[in-house]
Amino acid sequence: MKKNNNITFIFPLYNEEKRIHKFIYFYKWAKKYIKLKQKFIFTVNGSTDNTYKLLKKIYNKPDIKVIKSKS
Repeated sequence: MKKNNNITFIFPLYNEEKRIHKFIYFYKWAKKYIKLKQKFIFTVNGSTDNTYKLLKKIYNKPDIKVIKSKS
């Protein structure tokens, strides 16, 4: 059996504009301490604030995907 050395973090978000800093902290922490290949997926589900815009601006990295769901 082949060992999988990948981990994906999925965060469903709704109006998290004021708490984006917590996700930034977790991203930096995970990159430093989790020794697996990582991917981060943020899904913004019908937010009425600037959550999506902030994520797209802050997280312009190849290991991060930001998805805006239609609601």
